[in-house]
Parts: sequence; C-alpha cells; structure tokens
Amino acid sequence: MLINKQNVLDLQNKLDRANPQSVFSAFTYWSWNYYGINIEYDYDDLDNAVIFTSKSDIKYSTFAREVYDREIINQVNNQHQILTTQTINHDLFLKIISKQIKEILDNCVDCLGVYVDDVNDWQLAKLKDVFDVQEIFITNSNYLYTREQMAEMTGKKMQKKRNHLNYYLLNYEKTTVIKKLFEIPFKEIMAYLQTWSTTFTSFNTHAEIDFVQNCEEFIKQKILKGIGIYLKDRLIGLIISFAHGSYCEILVEHANKDIRGAYQYLVAQNLKINHPDVLWIDRQDDMWSSQIDQIKRTYQPVEVIKKHFILVKGFKNA
Repeated sequence: MLINKQNVLDLQNKLDRANPQSVFSAFTYWSWNYYGINIEYDYDDLDNAVIFTSKSDIKYSTFAREVYDREIINQVNNQHQILTTQTINHDLFLKIISKQIKEILDNCVDCLGVYVDDVNDWQLAKLKDVFDVQEIFITNSNYLYTREQMAEMTGKKMQKKRNHLNYYLLNYEKTTVIKKLFEIPFKEIMAYLQTWSTTFTSFNTHAEIDFVQNCEEFIKQKILKGIGIYLKDRLIGLIISFAHGSYCEILVEHANKDIRGAYQYLVAQNLKINHPDVLWIDRQDDMWSSQIDQIKRTYQPVEVIKKHFILVKGFKNA
C-alpha cells in the first residue's frame, strides 16, 4: 500500500518489529513521496520484514538527471523500482530482495533490469555476489551525530559552533520565548516555512512544505515534536523531529540566518526539551547538494551513511 498519513504509524510499528536498528523512520519514507518516489510497503509476517516497492514519477527522474547527469529510464517496460528490505537479518535480506527481483524479471522480458534504491554498502556487496549490478549514483543519506555534539556543541573542532551558541546565549536568550511545536498555531508553522523558503534559501523546498502540510495531526498529537524560538513575538526558528529507537530524526530545521547563533540554540534546546535520552541525532541527507553536505560536515558527524541507487540487470551467469 502507498505510504500516507493514514498508515504511516502502522509502518513505523512494523519497522520497529522488523529492524529496531533502522536509521530511517516511517516519516522519512513517507516524506520521499513528496519528492516523487511514491513508495509502497508490505509486511512479511513469516520473515518479519518490511518490503518496499516504488514507481518514481517525472519529478524524481528529472532531479536525478539534473544533479547527476544520469538518466533514470522512465519507459513503460522499465518502471520497476524497489527499495531495500528492512530486516535485521543480513541473510534474510538477500533472500527476500532476490525473490522480488526474480519475480519482476520473470514477468517483464523487455525490462532492462530492476532499479534498487536505498542500498547501503554491505547490501551492495551482497547483491553483487548474486547479480549483475550497474551503479547509477551514490547519495549521502544520513549524517549522524552524538546527542552531546548537537546539544552542547562539544569538541575542539566545534569551537566555532560553540562560539555562535554562546553569542546567542549572551545576547538573546533572556528575551527568547520557546514554544513547543504543538503550542504553535499550525498556520504560523506553515507561514514560517514559506517565509524562510523565500528569504533564506535558494533551494526548492516545495516538497518539504507539502510534507509538513500533511503532518498537522501528528504535531497536535505530539508524535512529531519540536520547538519554535521567538524574539520580540516573532518566530525566528523552527525544528520538527521524531524519535525512534536510539535516534532523533530531524525532519525540518530552519532558523533565521541573520541572527547569529539562532540555529545552534534551536537545535540544542530541542534536544534538551524533547529528546533527553536519545543516543544519535540523524540530520538526514544532503539533498544531493555539495553545499548542504559541506555545512553538515562542519558539525563533525560521527558517520555519514552512503546509499547507492543501482540497476540490477539480472543474475550472474544467467
């Protein structure tokens, strides 16, 4: 079934059962649909695994072509695309995804192969043992930090970030008002995202805004958490996060760039208020942008998880 707001919590429950170590949450998978990936999921009770398929629309194909100069063929006989299976068992992963690929190839003699997205390094090695694989592109999928790094800006290499945070604490904290996400009128949340998009970035944030537009009930129910920070009754920063397992996943993080330290203060306060017990902060991907990649690396991630988009052409020696 296509991931939507009616079933996203069901998907999260199944992910928690199948792979409690999953970095991605159901909200991340759902958000991808707004970028044109259109993900469907199924749950295998016998093997305790979540299985994904998708059919990318022209938005995703165009994005990949413009960023990577790589063509994702979008013809009728080659629209089959899957995402890697979520299971904690490595051998089970290969068994399930091999079955998926075989079923597609057996029923589509004109297909060039099967596109597989969201493939990490060890999964790629497993697939290459069995299949003829063409790598299309690689993305920086997750930037992981310890909670202490982002809550305190700790470490010698974080001195500049800590200076920004200290500047905010010294100059603005006494007049700052913090509201939890559910306390902020939803219209104000959406208005801020629109304003930030037109004022502080050159990136297209339409997909992010569309995603948040559909998250109102999850914010009201405190499933999605976060804060807004205010100066002189003006919202100057907003963060939306979701905790699952050991991770705090940052879904949205924006602050006015003309107020020094606002971003560092926003992130630190959200962790202290909403996520005191998580181990890892996942600031998600780089949006295929070298600029965003560079910015996220200045916070000294413990790990940057890379994911591969590949074309499986068939079984080896077939």
